[in-house]
Amino acid sequence: MKPLINMTMGQFIKGQVEAHKDRPALWLGGVRWTYQELDLISDEIAAGLLAAGVKKGSHVAIWSEASPNMIFFFYALQKIGAVAVMISNRIDGIEMKALLQLADVDFLAADGSPGLAETNFHIGEQGISELRLSGRETMSRFAICDECSYSDPALILFSSGTTGDCKAVMSSHFHLVNGGIQKADALRADQNSVFCSALPLSHVFGIDVNLLCALACGGCLAMPDDTKTQSILQTIQDAKCTHFSAVPTIFLSTIAHFDISSYNLSSLQTGIVGGAFCTPEAFCAIEQALNFTLLPGLGQTEATAGITISSIDETLAIRSTTVGKFVPHMEGKIFCLETGEEKKAGEFGELGISGPLLMMGYYGAEGTSPIDENGWFHTGDIACLDSDANVVLGGRIKEIINRGGEKIIPRELESILLSDKRVSECKVVAVPDSHFGEEICACIVSDSKYGSIERQDVIDILNSKVAFFKIPKYVLFFESLPLTETGKINVAETVKLATEKMEESDEYNSLRKASTGYN
Repeated sequence: MKPLINMTMGQFIKGQVEAHKDRPALWLGGVRWTYQELDLISDEIAAGLLAAGVKKGSHVAIWSEASPNMIFFFYALQKIGAVAVMISNRIDGIEMKALLQLADVDFLAADGSPGLAETNFHIGEQGISELRLSGRETMSRFAICDECSYSDPALILFSSGTTGDCKAVMSSHFHLVNGGIQKADALRADQNSVFCSALPLSHVFGIDVNLLCALACGGCLAMPDDTKTQSILQTIQDAKCTHFSAVPTIFLSTIAHFDISSYNLSSLQTGIVGGAFCTPEAFCAIEQALNFTLLPGLGQTEATAGITISSIDETLAIRSTTVGKFVPHMEGKIFCLETGEEKKAGEFGELGISGPLLMMGYYGAEGTSPIDENGWFHTGDIACLDSDANVVLGGRIKEIINRGGEKIIPRELESILLSDKRVSECKVVAVPDSHFGEEICACIVSDSKYGSIERQDVIDILNSKVAFFKIPKYVLFFESLPLTETGKINVAETVKLATEKMEESDEYNSLRKASTGYN
């Protein structure tokens, strides 16, 4: 466990530059930038931003593909004490406008080479080259913001809820600095480490395990040309990446790539899988295929440094079936959903965490924080602790299906179904029912190379393993299920698609009116 330090991001960047000035900090397509070059470029941009009117406390949104310019721009904002507001480049203009308003954004940096424009779009853009040029003219007057405190806000991220909610989560300089330090320690990363940046930097997972982790250990951030599997494999090979962290869908696409054996991936040492449910079977397949040590972890935007992570020294059996122990400096409990009392080991309830690495709060929503009066953040996750204090996940509280008073946890059914090779993807959701209030609907993507699967097969798989009231009334098959940017199945969109599919089908309309035989 590394001690916590009180330092701003600007101070931390300068310290790492001093310690690793000639070592590579960024890599793209064979081109490397050293820590000294990163420092100079971000200094010039910072000075240019100040000249353009950005100042300490300004909210500056970054809406861009992941690129070296994006990293330079992000570090420049940290140096002047501005707040970086990271926005996914996959959203449209209407969605973006709503997020800009939610976070009270003052300036917008947009496109592959971020340009500067006021959010009312009334002034012209300035590209990175123009900012650097104007910055050089005032560089003699530029210095790291000495009025900035480690407790000041440094970052706003938008929580990526799969059920449709979205909040602006504020993190401080303290959170970013220490989050990177703790994650680098968990990965045993050092100045020789190279991180394959295969995750979007508009989400906490990508920022924490790649950008901040690389900075904290003096390592190198290697950026693929795009998000395609081939580019990721090429980057791991060419940059000799030692760490590769991703959501399960990225990992599974990578190991399924038709010519993966033609790439040299022998440099890989460790990586973290998180962001979505990974079955034990998939976990073991990923570790075996990439021949490295895979660590499970649990995170949320509200917990900058993460919630749990496993140890590299832990057994495969534990790493593949749990999400590890609570991260250093954080305390965790399992609360009873009804009474709020603490649950014993082996008993499921709501996962709560407390500690100094929790978010500052939700921007613009003061007084509505999920952190209670005793300092506990209620995550909304269902979980239990095993006998060795590892966390076992059971799904999200919002996804619990209430079928006539019987509570069904979708993760239980999904785990069973996903253990059948004929099931490629699965999401169990609640759909409206006139009698029970909610009914169970299993949405499935099949894998035809392992044989066909039909509705009765799904029922038969579950029949001998779960109680009768947990058997889905509806089983729907899809070519694919909608995903969030981080690779989670989008529950709200899946429910919408399921409802539409049932309404269009005479078979399912009659099934909705009939008894399932399990009532």
